[in-house]
Amino acid sequence: MYVPLLLQDFLKRAVYHYPQKTAVIDGERRLTYAEIETRVNRLANAFRSNGIVKGDRIAVLSPNRLEMYEAFYATFLLGAVIVPLNTRLMPADYEYIINHSGAKMFLVDAELAQLIEPVKTNLTNVKHYVSLQVEASITGTVGLFMMLCLKALRLPRYMKM
Repeated sequence: MYVPLLLQDFLKRAVYHYPQKTAVIDGERRLTYAEIETRVNRLANAFRSNGIVKGDRIAVLSPNRLEMYEAFYATFLLGAVIVPLNTRLMPADYEYIINHSGAKMFLVDAELAQLIEPVKTNLTNVKHYVSLQVEASITGTVGLFMMLCLKALRLPRYMKM
């Protein structure tokens, strides 16, 4: 029998078969599949509570690391569309891609924020800006994860500030 494996199913399957196995190693950070699932669900709920629904776009400007991985899965979980941005583009390129995609939310790595500053006011559809910052450490199975620090989001306080 043929059963398609959708993107959002990869994590569910891994959690079912290997919940306590290491899923991600990002520098000193190590998380199991079960911990990743918890973090992704919390992030997806944060997106949903801020008006992101199926078909909406979420732009992400971040290097390849844990926060990007979690954003991908949280976006897929909602049926939203992720718009990953190359970290080597010019500000005008970001403006075009984000406006053309219709992204409602923009996740930006704190270290890359200066790249969007020149065009931030020209991003017509973006309602929420999120600054991603790497945590110093992760404690507990719930995981304290990506810092959603802009006040416009008004997200529940489930992460270390």
